[in-house]
Amino acid sequence: MKQIADLRPRNVQQRNFVGMVFTTKTSLAMALLVFVTSIASASATFKNLAFFNGTDGANPTEMTLVQGIDGELYGTATNGGAHGYGTVFKISPSGTLTTLWNFCKETNCPDGAYPQAGLTLVIGGDLYGTTYRGGAHGYGEVFKITPAGALTVVYSFCSLSGCADGYYPTAGVAMIQGTDGNLYGSVSGNGGIFRLTLAGKKTWLWPYPAATPVYGANGLVQASDGNFYLTDSGRSGYSDGNIWKITPAGKGTKFYGFCQLTNCADGVFPGGPLVQGANGSLYGTTIGGGKYNDGIFFALTLAGKLTTLHSFDYFTAGNLGSYIDSGVILGDDGNFYGIAAFGGMGCVSGCGTVFKITPAGVLTTLHEFGDVTDGSGPGG
Repeated sequence: MKQIADLRPRNVQQRNFVGMVFTTKTSLAMALLVFVTSIASASATFKNLAFFNGTDGANPTEMTLVQGIDGELYGTATNGGAHGYGTVFKISPSGTLTTLWNFCKETNCPDGAYPQAGLTLVIGGDLYGTTYRGGAHGYGEVFKITPAGALTVVYSFCSLSGCADGYYPTAGVAMIQGTDGNLYGSVSGNGGIFRLTLAGKKTWLWPYPAATPVYGANGLVQASDGNFYLTDSGRSGYSDGNIWKITPAGKGTKFYGFCQLTNCADGVFPGGPLVQGANGSLYGTTIGGGKYNDGIFFALTLAGKLTTLHSFDYFTAGNLGSYIDSGVILGDDGNFYGIAAFGGMGCVSGCGTVFKITPAGVLTTLHEFGDVTDGSGPGG
């Protein structure tokens, strides 16, 4: 019997991987449940790409897919696979699903278990990811996998006494490759932002401060000014969510705290990583707050000024989504694209939507999920 605690999936319902295809030139933009090959066209064609059945993975809901230099789409499933501890997979743009790795091939899962974040494409074409458990000490790891499916454990957390190097990589937070070529990511145990060379040497960039805790880190990005920006979703009764600014030298400060305005008109509980627009501002979403308390789409300048561009509303025609916890991606047409986990008219309970939103905040609902036909509760 494998000596590792079972992690129950957050949602036992099997999810589809579905795709939205826009027909013109290819873009590298990619998100779970949304495959964007081009967004220059105003019309959208929806297409199911693949269905997970458990043996090839289950619950691919904690991550956003990444497109490799070969054009394939790479991701992780938290559960399922040959041993029940998750997989790394790829999907071709035509919908062929291939399992590249089944985690926990040996007792105690030295190769990792339960990946809970997406993969990071690095210069050269290899991919790096994290697992929440497993590794040499059972507290998670960083791994490298080639497009051909060869996996190498790069770093095992809790390698130092008292797990001073951290443990349990943060669910839903994919690593990023910095401009210096190193990987940066987040751990929840003895939490903080770590720096890792591709060869596996780990140091801390910014240990989370005890005086002002980071609750629910959910996205990291490096902006054009060289600084890192981290969003945390906050915790009811303690924090309404924050954006932190961390210099490459490791100095971290609270850059913006949400719910500064009356009735939280500036949003509450931000979700997903920020994305930098062509004008240099950072864009993101919140789960709550705004005019209708269904969240906002906002812009934040590098000087720290936040502007609410759009308030989501579950009940307004054309603005059908709510619970936008994955952020947005920037399309090659200059607009932003995202998903709402709930809302829409596709099923009785509101199964979620795909939307387009301009930098000025004008929203267009592109697709409403219908549960039986195309899935529900999109993530990533």
